[in-house]
This record gives sequence, structure tokens and C-alpha cells, in this order.
Amino acid sequence: GPDGLMYAAFDDAGDVRLGGDLASFNGKLLRLDADGSTPDDQAAGSPVYASWFQSPRGFDWRPEDGTVWLADTTPDGGERLSVVAETGRDPVRTTVAMRYTLPRLTGASAVTFYRGALIAGFAGDLLVAGDEGRHLLRLRFAADGSSRLIASERLLQDRVGPIRAVAVGPLGEIYFCTPDAVGRLAPG
Repeated sequence: GPDGLMYAAFDDAGDVRLGGDLASFNGKLLRLDADGSTPDDQAAGSPVYASWFQSPRGFDWRPEDGTVWLADTTPDGGERLSVVAETGRDPVRTTVAMRYTLPRLTGASAVTFYRGALIAGFAGDLLVAGDEGRHLLRLRFAADGSSRLIASERLLQDRVGPIRAVAVGPLGEIYFCTPDAVGRLAPG
């Protein structure tokens, strides 16, 4: 993470109740030191950073405000984005501040915020790899810097197959992986 610590998300092992059970790491996003121990500033001496997730698929930090955006499935078979915001710094405490429903047939498998300048107009957008939907979902935010989503666009729809991973390169190019290839998006 941006604080130099390690983060890991775990599914609820098919038992939705485990997401709220503080004795279990299932259904949670954990925050850990590099050696796997709990950071000293973590609330209640527990590595649990956020909870109540079913099957996390990917997460990233929004550069504008440091919130964590986590793609997850829902008990009814849908998909959502959860926005995890810190509510306290010493000790570190969080809350799920907002939740957004993803478009049907996305099949989120990874997420990343666009931090480059190479592709004009993509700065700050959230990119969601769509395994089931066979596309890269681009989510755009309001220009006022809020977390209000204003538009979505399916890039590469059915052109490359299921997209399993997405990342932004050091020059601002977008890399994505399908089951049998690595692709690159960059202007001209």
C-alpha cells in the first residue's frame, strides 16, 4: 500500500457470517507489516483493516483521497465496489463509506486507478478487468474530485477475450492479461 505496508484480501469461505466475525480473517482486508505481523498503529491490535466482503477480486488506492476501492461479489451473485475510508489515524480505523453496483456481466478480476498522463482524459479513472464480460471497464468520476461516478465505458469488448489482470506502466500505458496473452494500450 501507499504506507509501505502489505495488504491482503480473503473471501468468506462460502459463509457470509464470517465477514463480520472478528475471530476470522475470512471476508476481510488485512493490513500487515512486511514480516506478517500486525502494525503497531492498527486498531485493537488486529490486522483487520476492513470487513464484510464475500469474494474480493482486486483493490487499489484512489490517488485523490487515499480511499481503497475493492471489487467484490455479493451474496445474490452480483458485483460491487466498496470504498474503504480511514476514520482514525492513531489507531488506524476504517469504514466502508460507499458501495456501488458494477454493471451486469463484468466478472471483475482486478482493479487499478489510472495514474499516468500518456492517455489523455484517463487520469484518475478506475479500470476494472472484466473476466466474464470480456472487456476492460473504465469508470469515470465527477470533475469536482468527489467519489461520484459519472460514466462507465467498456473498452475492448469481445476483442481480446476474458481480461484477468490490469496494471498501469511507468509511462502511463495500460497493460492487461488474458488467459493466453499480455496486451498493451497506448496512443498511436
